[in-house]
Amino acid sequence: MAGDIVKISMYNVGFGDCFLLRFPGPDREHTMLIDCGSIKQGTAGSTDVIVKQIIEDITTDGVARIDVVAMTHRHKDHVSGFANAAWRDVEVGEVWLPWTENPADDRARDFLDEMAGFASALREVASVGDRLGFMPAEQELLDHIIDNTLTLSNEKALATLHRGFKASGAPIPREYLSRSATELRSDRLPGLTVHVLAPSKDEKVIRDMELERHGLKVVLRKRDNFLPGDGEYLLAGMSLPLHAGMLPIDADRRSMSKRRLFRRDMSDTAR
Repeated sequence: MAGDIVKISMYNVGFGDCFLLRFPGPDREHTMLIDCGSIKQGTAGSTDVIVKQIIEDITTDGVARIDVVAMTHRHKDHVSGFANAAWRDVEVGEVWLPWTENPADDRARDFLDEMAGFASALREVASVGDRLGFMPAEQELLDHIIDNTLTLSNEKALATLHRGFKASGAPIPREYLSRSATELRSDRLPGLTVHVLAPSKDEKVIRDMELERHGLKVVLRKRDNFLPGDGEYLLAGMSLPLHAGMLPIDADRRSMSKRRLFRRDMSDTAR
């Protein structure tokens, strides 16, 4: 590919990511889309506007085609644009996803279930933030974390990535990738070598991401719990009884901390 040009388009989605890579090939230009999402609109417009522009950019002779769509991870700022119904008319050759998205992998399902429970517990806490005395900045940051996290608002986008797009013949293959020393090549991207850097399947790395390693667990919420609402989960400290809670609050400065989780028993506050 010496002397040829690789084109990279970075779309102004705002707070998020969306990259279209174009590679020269022996017969035509080949394309790879990496992520398409945002949690805060950029100056170019909404994600729907961006998706429309992407489809225009990858349409040749009336056919919208992307050789490979790659999703780095499932946060909203990386996938929300895939909720757009227009993707159903886009031909896609392959979809690359992290191994944590593999529905046939028990370890992946357990990890996602735990993270979904954690997100649901945070939503329960946020729903009574005024009663718990949250400052506006605390509430805003917590809402921001919930809005971006995992499966709470990304179902349509994930459905597109797992089952959507238009096939040009045989069913679209989905590859579930992990960090590997093995070089990845695809007939859809001739002449290109890909090195996958993450996520790791090393058990030590996975364990470091588990909630219990950080003093947290998600448990079924008792009906007499102080947190009201319809949620099924409560975030509890490992050494606390189920009627107590675990909140991401610095009890001394009463400010949200992104580096540590501070315990605070809220059972008296709710009475």
